[in-house]
Amino acid sequence: MRTVLASVLALSAAVCMRSWNGHLPHALWLPAALLVAAAGLVWHRQLASQLLARAVLWSNLILGVLITALGHGRERMIAVALAAATSGALLLLGRRGLGEGTPGTFAPIAFRRTLLALMVMALADAQTLIFFGTLTFEDSFAYASRAAVYFALGGGLLLGIIGLYRLRVWGLLLHAASCGALIATALAGVLRLPVELGWALVATAVAQLVISAPLAFRLVRGRS
Repeated sequence: MRTVLASVLALSAAVCMRSWNGHLPHALWLPAALLVAAAGLVWHRQLASQLLARAVLWSNLILGVLITALGHGRERMIAVALAAATSGALLLLGRRGLGEGTPGTFAPIAFRRTLLALMVMALADAQTLIFFGTLTFEDSFAYASRAAVYFALGGGLLLGIIGLYRLRVWGLLLHAASCGALIATALAGVLRLPVELGWALVATAVAQLVISAPLAFRLVRGRS
């Protein structure tokens, strides 16, 4: 029943994503489609599917919270519904499907929770960056270079996640480099994001670096 309700809430969030006022950019189909996919992925027992579903929900939860704080009128009401649906789905899912018995090739001998948290957070940030890159590119071809920065940062995080999932050192290094680049570009104003969203991305990138520090320290000690 918990999975059924979580799936229904993910679909409800997808409806919210297509309910904003005015002309909706085509880029909004990306988060809407991912929410529909998440509604199906919660039923798949593979760890990768469970991680992706949670990352999609987290990304849209953050978006809903930010629009709730910054929006007004009907826009704010939709944002509240989006945040409520995604947070409700996350609460219902809990840690179901993330245990050591979950099917998949991911089987670290230590730091399992650290790696899971890193992958979910990085996936959520990657989705946000790719979404805004698509939105920027759709808005005007003149902003293609800025859109390329979004895509490069999101792509770096995705490749880092692949490396982390395969338990490769290069995955941790690429993830750290991508987080550092995200922090630098956001603080330098290169991304031209709303201030609140820019700080949210900086905060999550810093959190990921802090969370991964003990793992990096262990790797350095093990190789020295």
